[in-house]
Amino acid sequence: MLTTTQELLGFSTFVKERVCVLDTEPNLDELFDHRRREHPSDELTAENIAAVNAALRDINSGDRGLLAEQLSVQLSDEYRLTSE
Repeated sequence: MLTTTQELLGFSTFVKERVCVLDTEPNLDELFDHRRREHPSDELTAENIAAVNAALRDINSGDRGLLAEQLSVQLSDEYRLTSE
């Protein structure tokens, strides 16, 4: 697990590299979001791995989930959404 100092130094390096290759200067929020997507926390990585493993167990037990169209209809019904 990284310390706060290591994380800040890593973010600083990331920002310097990104600003050099971009035509426009991104704002701090965009840089932070991009860094987090490229370097997720250990906790987020563990959550994602657990979610993928749960999905694989579902598939192996025969649960194939819903098609996107079926899910869209289900959510529209559940939240009483109309297609306007």
